[in-house]
Amino acid sequence: MTSGFKLASIASKFMPREKSMVKPRNAGMMLEVDDLVVSYGAIKALKGISFGIAKGEIVSFIGANGAGKSTLLNSIASIVEKSAGSVFFEGRNITHSKTNDIVKSGICLVPEGRRVFADLTVDENLDMGAYTIDDKKVIDARKEEMFSIFEILKARREQKAATLSGGEQQMLAIARALMSSPRLILLDEPGLGLAPLMVEAIFRIISDISKKNDVTILLVEQNAKMALKASTRAFVMESGNIVLEGSGDELLKSEKVRKAYLGE
Repeated sequence: MTSGFKLASIASKFMPREKSMVKPRNAGMMLEVDDLVVSYGAIKALKGISFGIAKGEIVSFIGANGAGKSTLLNSIASIVEKSAGSVFFEGRNITHSKTNDIVKSGICLVPEGRRVFADLTVDENLDMGAYTIDDKKVIDARKEEMFSIFEILKARREQKAATLSGGEQQMLAIARALMSSPRLILLDEPGLGLAPLMVEAIFRIISDISKKNDVTILLVEQNAKMALKASTRAFVMESGNIVLEGSGDELLKSEKVRKAYLGE
């Protein structure tokens, strides 16, 4: 057993961690997920997972395709229905809240594949992200803040989103989410389909946003190395279960993580 995190294996496979490791309703946690289950018909995509995230953390979930990572984010945002379990945000039960109410409460999802509004301009996409804000002066101020973070978007503000590169679209998707002034951002595969240099740039932006904008970040990512390097804490998912957790550095040093997810 490696110091700092717990690991169990049978026949070289990770096994679900013990429930005793979880302490739901911890007053120090911004987000608390307790025994969350999501089913698609007879298939359980999430099998009773529990974890917490403290304010200011960058927490990542890594794992193979089909492990349940995107389902986790979509269930927190109430895009997919929860079969059982609970979700608390800043001490308030949001388990059965509607997605628009969750956004208003301070949580915003950046979906997999970016999903920008292709026929709208950069400026109009940012307006869509500010739909919860009624004050135009506030919206304009938020836009200028986004353009200071994503300078390339300012140069592209009158262009339709469809004309942007993949990396620029990802920046726009993140900026659109930030327009609502969220305290927690859920990032689904921010590096998907991007060139290595652009992936590095996106993760630098993610780190800067967390530090400078006081935003807590929960992300899922196939690029395990980049995700772990950026994270204060991380979890490994397998078949709908959390099977391993630790700091990003600890998991980077784990021989089993390196073999299974880092290609070493």
